[in-house]
Amino acid sequence: MKVLTKSLLTLFISFTVFLHSNTTYQDALIFPFLKECNMKRSTTGSDIINQIYMINLEKRLEKWEKTKKQIESIGYHPNRFSAVDGWQLDIKTLDKIRGSEKLMTKGQVGCLLSHLSVLFDAYQKNYKVIWVLEDDVVATEKVDIDNLIAELSIIDPEWDILYTDADSKNVFFIVNRPLFLIAREGKSIEDPSHFKKRRKINETFSEIYSRYGAYSMIISDRGVKKILDYFLFEKFFRPYDDELFLVPGIRQYITNKEYITVNPHSPSDTVKYYP
Repeated sequence: MKVLTKSLLTLFISFTVFLHSNTTYQDALIFPFLKECNMKRSTTGSDIINQIYMINLEKRLEKWEKTKKQIESIGYHPNRFSAVDGWQLDIKTLDKIRGSEKLMTKGQVGCLLSHLSVLFDAYQKNYKVIWVLEDDVVATEKVDIDNLIAELSIIDPEWDILYTDADSKNVFFIVNRPLFLIAREGKSIEDPSHFKKRRKINETFSEIYSRYGAYSMIISDRGVKKILDYFLFEKFFRPYDDELFLVPGIRQYITNKEYITVNPHSPSDTVKYYP
């Protein structure tokens, strides 16, 4: 009887894992609200990166033009993704995808939907490596991105995200790092101190466990899937970079030098509405 019970339990667990692994993103809660990405694969300036997405609102085309020139000046060619304008979402839609208006502005909802939309596009097209940019970055130094990816792939063949700077900064150019962690309802953060750790690998890279700023991220296909698995199946809880480092098993690295970083004085549409 015990053997039979154990066998049934094993079968049930295996069946549950099978169902989860075969759940399509089209069945996910958030999927209907993603925006289609119509851009074709084009020359990126990299032999490794399959697509460079730059997220930009229709009403901020001047930011696209300015930032595009910045990236092209160091030899790379971004493609524009027309971002989801969260400020234009109606209350009915927001209620379906946002957990609490106190924890996320409409602009932050739009930002997260935009990021997930380009990640899903990359997933659909089986891209191995992508580069996701926001339209408020500046290129501070010319860099061979392919060399960075190749070097990181030797250090950790399973890397998920590579940020192209060490830290996000506020308008006073002071480093801005997460101080408080908030778990989703029904979940817990077992060791908050873990997320404060940083480990310098060499002069080029450090391994990190948390940070703010999703404005310049090189993401592997493994990272794309982990992020989609985390965000698509439940209502949004916090802004993208408040939760990205909580994605289970996410392997994140930074460059110790600033190559492509944020312009903290660039107007942001995520927190406040600008006509």
